[in-house]
Amino acid sequence: ALAHVLNLTGAAVLVVDDSLIGALTSVHNELTAARTLVVRGDHAGISRLFPQWTVLPYSVLEAPGDPPAAAHSPAYPALVLFTSGTTGRSKGCLLSHRFAVRQAELMVENFGLRGDDVLYCPFPLFHLDASVMTVMPALVLGATAAIGERFSASGFWPEVRAMGATVFDFMGATLTILHKRQ
Repeated sequence: ALAHVLNLTGAAVLVVDDSLIGALTSVHNELTAARTLVVRGDHAGISRLFPQWTVLPYSVLEAPGDPPAAAHSPAYPALVLFTSGTTGRSKGCLLSHRFAVRQAELMVENFGLRGDDVLYCPFPLFHLDASVMTVMPALVLGATAAIGERFSASGFWPEVRAMGATVFDFMGATLTILHKRQ
């Protein structure tokens, strides 16, 4: 599944946390476009796992200077989110800048979000709840997006308190799980 989605995107550069290198090593020979790996965390020794690739430390993304100018339009793709694959292989859904920003504006307007809010989400950034419903409203407002590592019923409230969250975007049975934990 990982090789499938990476190949669908045609991504030539992958930015990976060092804790996820194991998943990548299991599929890297199947990847058709990826040839550069930027590693967040300890990148020492990772080059030997990917001898045909250029392996760089995350600090290359933090280089001083202005970012390159980008030609863009609100209609251009902003992100690719993948379906769960219930009817076959996972499909990539291209979401435009217009969609992501407008969803954020609607969240701000309809939920009365403010710049001093801390928007919390315990779900991964590859899910709409984290990327579009949490990070994007925070960007529009200049607020804080706090993304947990994973949802845990036992760790939910301590993490909410530790992050100073004022808003939580939930999905599915999350509320039922939290209620049953009480």
